[in-house]
Amino acid sequence: MLDPALAAAFAATSYEFRLDRTVYALRLGKPCPPLDAALTRMRADSITCISAHNPGAARVSDAENKAALAGLWAQMEISEWQAFKHVGRPDEDAGWPAEEGVAILDIPLDQAGEVARLWRQLAFVTYRRGDVARLVFSTDLTTLY
Repeated sequence: MLDPALAAAFAATSYEFRLDRTVYALRLGKPCPPLDAALTRMRADSITCISAHNPGAARVSDAENKAALAGLWAQMEISEWQAFKHVGRPDEDAGWPAEEGVAILDIPLDQAGEVARLWRQLAFVTYRRGDVARLVFSTDLTTLY
């Protein structure tokens, strides 16, 4: 079970990325019709946001976060996935810093879980066209929202 304060922090975050020169912001449990249209245009079914910052939800130094993010991007460069820059931007009162990561088109959920576990992330956010943004736990791929 996720700590209630941590669940609240995930919920109080906007998961932002740019596709087709447009910035999209996902909120857990909410649909995003403009993103549905963009995914259709791109012939994609889903997008998944994964960070490498603050592994295990424990704050680390900026240098450690920068190195982890570079490693995540290196992984994307040698993968078959199409990835875009992603920022998890907390609401002002969330008490957690913004976290950079990747937004990946059409990555299968099990493979997204592998990537998230590699970077010691507790969870990641996924959005399927026509659905709502969901928090997925890296360990067992169960969802919240």
